[in-house]
Amino acid sequence: MASRREGELNKLVDLPPDILFCVCSWLSVRDILSLRQVNKPLYFATKEPTVWFSLLRRLRLILPPAQPLLPNSYVFNTYWSLEYTISRSLRLHHKWTKSYNPPAHCYAFNAHYRVHTIRFLPGGNHMVTVCKCPDSMGENIVVWDMTFGGGRNHVAIAMLHSHTAVGKIQTRYGTVDGRISLVIAFVRPPVQGRTAISVVSVPIRILNNLSRLGPGSEEFEAWTKDVQNPFVKLLEKETRYAVGALSLSDMDGCPVLAVVHRPRNIAIHHLNSGMKSTLKLAPIPEYSTSRHSIWDIKLLPAQNQILVIRIAIGELSISGIIPFVFELYDIPPINTEIEDPMPTQRKLIADQSIDGFYVSDSEASWNFRTHPDIHIPMLHKLAERQPPPISIFFTTKNPRGFLQFVMVPQIVNETRYTYSLPERFHAKYEWEEDEMAVIIPGAYRSIVWMRLPERQPHDGIAVQKLAVYLTEEYEFSGYKDADAKHLPPELPKYMYASEGDGMDMGEDQPVVRRPQERTMKFPAIHEDIALEMRNGMLCMMFDEWLGRLCVATTEDTMMYVMDWSL
Repeated sequence: MASRREGELNKLVDLPPDILFCVCSWLSVRDILSLRQVNKPLYFATKEPTVWFSLLRRLRLILPPAQPLLPNSYVFNTYWSLEYTISRSLRLHHKWTKSYNPPAHCYAFNAHYRVHTIRFLPGGNHMVTVCKCPDSMGENIVVWDMTFGGGRNHVAIAMLHSHTAVGKIQTRYGTVDGRISLVIAFVRPPVQGRTAISVVSVPIRILNNLSRLGPGSEEFEAWTKDVQNPFVKLLEKETRYAVGALSLSDMDGCPVLAVVHRPRNIAIHHLNSGMKSTLKLAPIPEYSTSRHSIWDIKLLPAQNQILVIRIAIGELSISGIIPFVFELYDIPPINTEIEDPMPTQRKLIADQSIDGFYVSDSEASWNFRTHPDIHIPMLHKLAERQPPPISIFFTTKNPRGFLQFVMVPQIVNETRYTYSLPERFHAKYEWEEDEMAVIIPGAYRSIVWMRLPERQPHDGIAVQKLAVYLTEEYEFSGYKDADAKHLPPELPKYMYASEGDGMDMGEDQPVVRRPQERTMKFPAIHEDIALEMRNGMLCMMFDEWLGRLCVATTEDTMMYVMDWSL
């Protein structure tokens, strides 16, 4: 019997390579991992990227955007990088869709300063933090390598010092003078009535060299002395207006910064050319007698438009109802100023219970190429993925909870897609306790944490609960039942939060479920991290693609990481 099996196995190995790869490409993840252990020829056959590309198309996993100029970014030319991405995505999907209280792998690292702002770059390779200098009034902007030492030994590789405080920081990968770079925009507080807007960049090639050498080595110290300050100044501008919001994006291979000059002006700076264009918005027609102000903006480069969110301030707001207006405007040509432009779309939301909103930003890097060779296709294009939606969350105060709207992309052709304003809300959650929700929005996965309005530490925020929220349901196809361990079944219509106590002290969670087939769960968190967050949290940021949450607290300079894909 053994000789017969060996003969059949030899026949399988003797197949032409293209046929063997085709057979392997239709296997499940479990079958591929089992086949790898049979013999050396099959071991190498299961390493073939063609097998994993086919598997990637069938699984319909949510894929992370690129890591810049790395082989495991958009371009997956090795077996290891493909399997690594699929494995992480499967683990993240499994924990967030099947577990009632999905556990996260927790660890910590020392930031050496107290961090008050965190920004993740798409792909999980770099993180940018803002921290206070202990010996001066200024602050430092620090770039971290999140993959050093296998991904858990995060190191600071570049730092920019500011003599004043730094706020409203925005980060992007962009093309500056033909080089793929990390672009950072921020605002400094007013001095003599004038606010400063700054944009700097650092080439990814320099960051990769710093990561390769490793801080603390003689080569690192020698190289940094030669480089001096690696940051290049793209914009330094002062304005007498109050700066309300920033939006940084990459349009046609050039970084673009949109700045809100309250109450009604938007300046759009084209950073490579140094030119700008301006929009001066007219009063809201429904509230023409009330004062209005731009609350937030978002560049939509794929459709050459900008999303504007405004509020009307007047008699209605005095009565307790604050109207929010969502509008889409065409971006004006360079060196033009348009006054009272007409929006292409407008949606009014007037609800006395709304007290804030949050907009996701996951689609911003969808079409940005991080590889200089234009002939090498991007991974999500090979996997036939559509652009992610834009999620808009409104937090409410009576009752406490939130509403979710979703802007779904409409595909025009292979390279162009557009977003339209939503007609109605997508999901709704309410709870009875007086806990304010703060949301880190994502296209597919979001973090919701809750705080008490009256009980706050003097230098931080007491986090009472932390929840993970599925913004959009996943659809999988083309896998066998043997993959059930890796690919859990569809989400249930109702999932009660009392089945997992999360950060709460054993009490039932006050979330009321709605039949929108969405779910919010309270993950199991290490008790030390939960205690630190209750004592006072300075800032928090979430990378939805990798399932990585980073938290800075008031107790010390340690930063805590919760990773659901490890």
